[in-house]
Amino acid sequence: MMKYVKELQTILPYDNNINENNINKVLYNITKGTQIKKLFHSNLMFASVAALIKLLYLDDKIIITGDSIKSKGNIGVYQYKCTNVIKNNLKLKEPEISKKIFENRKRKPNTFFYQSYNTYESLIRRLNLMQQFGDDTKKNIIFIGDDELFSVFFALNAESYNRILVLDIDRSVLEEINYYSKMFNLNIETKIFNVFEDNTYESDFDVFFASGLKNLAGLLLFIFTGTKFLNPEKNFGGYFTYYPYVSSLSNIQNNQDKYNLTLQKKLIEYGFIIEHLSVCDESNINDSIIKKLKKWIYESKELLINNDSEFMNSVKNLEELSADPLFPYFSVRPINIAKIKPIFNNKKIDDYIKISKRMNK
Repeated sequence: MMKYVKELQTILPYDNNINENNINKVLYNITKGTQIKKLFHSNLMFASVAALIKLLYLDDKIIITGDSIKSKGNIGVYQYKCTNVIKNNLKLKEPEISKKIFENRKRKPNTFFYQSYNTYESLIRRLNLMQQFGDDTKKNIIFIGDDELFSVFFALNAESYNRILVLDIDRSVLEEINYYSKMFNLNIETKIFNVFEDNTYESDFDVFFASGLKNLAGLLLFIFTGTKFLNPEKNFGGYFTYYPYVSSLSNIQNNQDKYNLTLQKKLIEYGFIIEHLSVCDESNINDSIIKKLKKWIYESKELLINNDSEFMNSVKNLEELSADPLFPYFSVRPINIAKIKPIFNNKKIDDYIKISKRMNK
């Protein structure tokens, strides 16, 4: 195993998560046999997992059959324990319907709006966290940005809800939500909304869920906009998903830590209590990426020694994950979820929203 750790550290020196523990997790899943795409759901960069698979193939350690992968005997790994705080074993009310919807999306991600879909398991983790805080029962909930269709998943599987409103700038997202809302009688309301322009808020909601922009300023605007929709007479708050956004491979871990620190300092500065923060979501790997990966493994002599790899360029230029400028040099499992509670009547939030809209014009 240490052989692969050392080789990967040489090939991809900017992946600080290349260590024995993370490599072992990938190798352990290979020994059990699994889909290739599931191997990428790790802390390692996408490129690191791809390189590891190729190294194993060159050493004749694996068998690839269709889209599945399995080791040729024991490759020296040990069983590990899952230590994720948020499990994905939530008992769903409509598991078959939910899975069918989210594994057969009617539309492709729109990279103009920086969209890239998350896995089905990610949505389960989101709902599981909301259930732990009692926010899946008899609440008015507003979703701000919802290309993941989490509002539909929530409506199908939550214990109960009084009202759901979805705001999004992308009309096609709302059309897809309306389609399923009518099909399953979910009574989801939708509205075209641009956080940089619209300023009409209904202060009628108990909880907001924001899936905002990747950069810090845009993320804060989504969070603060969600706060404007909350009923100040009730002691509730909201959730948001994000990942530590960096735009350079230089000191990537330090930049991610700095982003997290700055985000948390900003939230406290603007009067928020952070009630929960953990890793939650992971980006979906499209089947076409797996086809490119297999072609590269079988036919190319490259081993990702530099950023000009033909395989890496073909993936990042053609797939929806290219909405992120660092793909494929980041983990597909970097997306965090936070639960926060605001202090109401905070003039600083109003000022931030006004300045953001003014600067966007």
